[in-house]
Amino acid sequence: MEWFYVVNDERKGPVSESEFDALVKDNEITNETLVWNSDMKDWEIYGIINKNIPPKIPVQVNLGEKSKKDIQEEKTFGILCHLSTFAGFMIPFGSILGPLIVWLVKKNEYELVDSCGKESLNFQISLTIYTLILLFFFFIVFLSQTEIIVVFLVPVMIIVFLVDIICVIKASVLANNGEVYRYPLTIRFFK
Repeated sequence: MEWFYVVNDERKGPVSESEFDALVKDNEITNETLVWNSDMKDWEIYGIINKNIPPKIPVQVNLGEKSKKDIQEEKTFGILCHLSTFAGFMIPFGSILGPLIVWLVKKNEYELVDSCGKESLNFQISLTIYTLILLFFFFIVFLSQTEIIVVFLVPVMIIVFLVDIICVIKASVLANNGEVYRYPLTIRFFK
């Protein structure tokens, strides 16, 4: 298998598997280096495919040679991937449906939207799962003691709510800069 990689914004390669391993060993290819081979759909950060170390947060997405209008539109839809999660305040599961719709409509058009949409969906699905588990746990506890619900459930749910809002706002600001925010405590359903 032949590998390609990027050093100082310059594409290098192809190199054989053994040459690639040597470049990794010599630290010419690091966890932040973009790499690609024919088995991969798109360029990936070596640390992600190596499952060694996650990339630095935030990861800058290359907006390439696009017009200012295209760049702004890409950023706008990237922001919308995150802010559409607030639809969950009005529509059941809107926090998942909002980003899903934006992502499905624009993911093939814009790299930033594809990345932001996946991150937002992964976070919102993870948060929904965590919330359902918490509610199930507290329902069981509720059957035995109601004081624990008031003392523990309310603060935990407030914390989850605040973490959601803070992360979404931070992700939206970074999307406006053309960057992808890696949400914390997220199960990566979409990669």
